Amino acid sequence: MVTAEAALALPALVVAVLVAVSVVLLAVRQVQCADAAGAAARAAARGDDPGRVRALASAAAPPGARVEVAADDQVVTVVVAWRLPPGLPGLHELEVTARQVVPTESARLADSP
Repeated sequence: MVTAEAALALPALVVAVLVAVSVVLLAVRQVQCADAAGAAARAAARGDDPGRVRALASAAAPPGARVEVAADDQVVTVVVAWRLPPGLPGLHELEVTARQVVPTESARLADSP
């Protein structure tokens, strides 16, 4: 009787472990995306070269992350997004995104007394 119960419980346990590992992976990737977006936004706000800004974001971001940088005279916006690779049904569409908006150096200097 115990063998039949174990045979029924084992697949549920495997799925639960896979979901738990995926949640931890998403949390780690979220932190990596936030760090990458913050580093790139600070560099862009200082006026660094756009190629260097993208390189900073790509180096700190998880592998395969999407990096978007937009700037105007007042603010720099950096978005770093990473999608969970396919593996579990229903979880392949999960994506973590981090967005940093930082005022440019020229905007800060113009606002200071």
